[in-house]
Amino acid sequence: MPVVRRIHAAGLFPHLRVAGLYRARASLQRKHVLRMLAVEAGHASWEAYREVLPGLSPEAVMPWHVADQLPAGLNLWFSNEAEARAVLGDAVTLLKYGRQVVFDVAQAAA
Repeated sequence: MPVVRRIHAAGLFPHLRVAGLYRARASLQRKHVLRMLAVEAGHASWEAYREVLPGLSPEAVMPWHVADQLPAGLNLWFSNEAEARAVLGDAVTLLKYGRQVVFDVAQAAA
């Protein structure tokens, strides 16, 4: 529910109230969350926000209370395990999220 409220607050679906957006939550996609993050950061679109992200400090991207508690790190996302294995090989541990998989780069440094 918190993400639905944030998407609503970002104005992505102005024709829906929070309750209506919650009922339609199955139709929400990654592009909606990315646009929500961009709007929260003061940008009109994800594409505009993505361009400035590399030059931002972790503190500028994450709220101060989160940045102080969690080390910032890069995660490599792949559409499926086969794609990840083709790039990373079999020696790494992958985390599965639905059909997608992620590799935490901080694991490699540890």
